[in-house]
Amino acid sequence: MCFARARNYIWQIFEDPNSSTAAKVLVIVSSLFILASISMLILSTVPEFQADSASGNGGETYFFHVTEAIFVGWFTIEYLIRFLVSPHKFHFLVTFLNIIDLLGI
Repeated sequence: MCFARARNYIWQIFEDPNSSTAAKVLVIVSSLFILASISMLILSTVPEFQADSASGNGGETYFFHVTEAIFVGWFTIEYLIRFLVSPHKFHFLVTFLNIIDLLGI
């Protein structure tokens, strides 16, 4: 198995928050991304934060489009890394929470 020790270490970082300091930092950063994503999603629906378009309909501002792209990028990279280092790829794909993660992306 190519880079088995490194893959196992990365898998532990992503799957066990108590495995190391890096894992704890990753959980905190990921949680902050989730909270920020939810907050931006809510704020983007508030009329005061929507730009007026030429047709008179409100549209999301450029800021919300950029933040959404950043969040989708983060969640996609996180999912792909977890998949690539997973010891059991099929089990990873059919696990309920991983299916929810994929649908959320």
